[in-house]
Amino acid sequence: QGGWLHAKIALVVLLTLTHMHQSRAVRQFAADCPRRSARYWRMMNEIPTVLMMLIVILVVVKPF
Repeated sequence: QGGWLHAKIALVVLLTLTHMHQSRAVRQFAADCPRRSARYWRMMNEIPTVLMMLIVILVVVKPF
């Protein structure tokens, strides 16, 4: 019971880690440190969106 809640909490933790990673990247951009490729940042841009969709689905549907 409540497996969906554990999955949702895990996804929220992943979303928080993604936010922390991107916040650190903003500071590195400001300091003009070596950067990653544009392709990498395009992919990283989609991760929070996918995580948010999965979190909402788990809250609404409660599949397991």
